[in-house]
Amino acid sequence: MLKISIITVVKNGMPYLKTSIKSFQLQNFSNKEHIIVCSKSSDDTELYLKSIKDINTKIIIDDVSKNRYGAINKGIESSTGDVIGLLHSDDIFYNDDTLEIINKNFINDVNCVYGDILFCKKKNINSINRIWICSQF
Repeated sequence: MLKISIITVVKNGMPYLKTSIKSFQLQNFSNKEHIIVCSKSSDDTELYLKSIKDINTKIIIDDVSKNRYGAINKGIESSTGDVIGLLHSDDIFYNDDTLEIINKNFINDVNCVYGDILFCKKKNINSINRIWICSQF
């Protein structure tokens, strides 16, 4: 079984960050880590992150990176997984088996996995605005 690292970069991510983190925590796959890289926020993001007591979650306060890409790189440098993925602070996984599906695909000697995206309203995740369907490669 591979270890999967998920990186979330956040600045002023409340209240959607809570749903994103819960989406990670609900994943049925056990060999996982969530690296949250937080830039200086003016909302309750940092206070909320201090309250998280999940052994699979690592919080990094980033005062150095000039943009989100620098923060993503900081998360990559801190990851210990065999597979690295991104979950943005206002995103959620499609279902609780997403990481398990990714694990199975990488075991089959796949180098990259990506999938369809459902865009929804922030205040109602059941209201789909747009669907992006990936191509076959």
